[in-house]
Amino acid sequence: MLANPYRNKPTFGMMTTGGSFVFIKLIQGEQPQYATSRIFELRNPDNELYDVLKIRTYA
Repeated sequence: MLANPYRNKPTFGMMTTGGSFVFIKLIQGEQPQYATSRIFELRNPDNELYDVLKIRTYA
């Protein structure tokens, strides 16, 4: 994420284990700042799959 050539725009990423997902946002600057989402689980009684799939990035 730090290698993104567009330093003036936030960079987004995702980490997954295949069943769990965490979304990451990086704002570059003198001191890079990261923000992470909570953990989304595919096998969850509340069925958060729809919440995970509807996350979008706007330019």
